[in-house]
Amino acid sequence: MIALGLVLMLADFWMPAERKRFLGYAAAAALALLLVTNLGNCATGTAFNGMFVQDGLAVFFKRFFLVAPFSSSSCRWSFPTVSHRAFPSIIQ
Repeated sequence: MIALGLVLMLADFWMPAERKRFLGYAAAAALALLLVTNLGNCATGTAFNGMFVQDGLAVFFKRFFLVAPFSSSSCRWSFPTVSHRAFPSIIQ
């Protein structure tokens, strides 16, 4: 998930403005893919002498933190891109 965020931020930096709408779709698709692969993995247990515990609560929050960015990236689809002409006083 960290690698996905870094790739999307770098792509946003170098992608032309007219193609940035694609990044929202790509982010939502990648997060949906991560969620689907996580749904099949319900293993529980401990590792590193009990320092890492994977139980039902950990799986729930793992899935919750995959759904939250998916919902925020899908909300971005309906908003238009802010242009410099819309807010000339902000951009000097």
